[in-house]
Amino acid sequence: MNYNGYQVEPGANLSWANLATAYLPVVDLTMADLTGANLMAADLLGANLSLTKLVGANLARALMGGAFLPLSDLTGADLHDAFLSEVNLTRANLTKANLTEVNLVLADLREANLSEARLRGAFMAGAILRDANLQLADLSGADLVGADLTRANLANATLLWAHLLKCNLSEAKLNRAKLDEATLSGANLTQADLSEAHMHQADLTGACLSNAILEYAVLTEANLAKVNATRANCNFISAAAACLTNANFTGASLEQAQLPDANLSGALLGHTNLRQSNLAHANLLGCDFTNADLTGADLQGAEVSWAYLACANLTEANLSGAKLVEADFTGAQLFGADLTTANLQGAKINADQLAQARSLTNALLPDHLA
Repeated sequence: MNYNGYQVEPGANLSWANLATAYLPVVDLTMADLTGANLMAADLLGANLSLTKLVGANLARALMGGAFLPLSDLTGADLHDAFLSEVNLTRANLTKANLTEVNLVLADLREANLSEARLRGAFMAGAILRDANLQLADLSGADLVGADLTRANLANATLLWAHLLKCNLSEAKLNRAKLDEATLSGANLTQADLSEAHMHQADLTGACLSNAILEYAVLTEANLAKVNATRANCNFISAAAACLTNANFTGASLEQAQLPDANLSGALLGHTNLRQSNLAHANLLGCDFTNADLTGADLQGAEVSWAYLACANLTEANLSGAKLVEADFTGAQLFGADLTTANLQGAKINADQLAQARSLTNALLPDHLA
């Protein structure tokens, strides 16, 4: 097909061609060379561009909905504000491409390379990005609601203010990713790697973090209410003033976790490793610490009333000033624990356990032991 003097056909050499605003719906340009071509605002709806070379091409504001581009090379291409809804970009190379505010709703980007791509404000709801490479990509403010990012590599990616509601990120790599103020409520992060990720004020309400890795992650003031973090590795996390109400951390490891002033009321922490964790002034009302290891933990001034601490290890724990009203210490170990000024009124604890404590100075004891 001849278009404005250009032979538009499969395998054509159209490098640096000026096809701006061209009307080429359902055109077949399989294996064509469009390096540096100007296709700004072109109509390529339903076009076949598989194996096409579009390195450095200008596709800004192009209409490409439903187009077929598997294995195409779009390295450094400009696609800002382009319409790519339901496009097939499986295994395509979009390294360093400009996809700012692009529409990729329901697009198929399985195994695509989007490393260092600019996707700020992109619309990607329902997109398939399984096994995609998004290392160092900028997805700030992007809409990824319901997207499938299973095993995607988002290491060092920027996702500030991104919308990842009910997104599937199972087994995804998010280590050192920037997720401050991102919305991840209801997201599936099973076995995801979030080590050293920064999630200040992020919303992870109801997210699944089972078996996830969160070592050294920053979750200050984040909302993790009702998360499922069973068997997760949360060692050394920083989650001061975070909301973890009714969260499930059964079998998880939170060694040396920083959780001062956090709200964990109603949380399940049975069989959890909390050795040397900082829970000072935290709200632990009604928490289940069955068989938890709180050796050397700091619970100074914490609200631990009505908590279940059966068989918990509180050796060398700092419970000074803690409120332990009606707490259940059945079978708990308190060797060397500091209970200075602690309120133990109504607590289920015996004299032998209190004798293990390092200090009971000015503590309020249960009536049967007063």
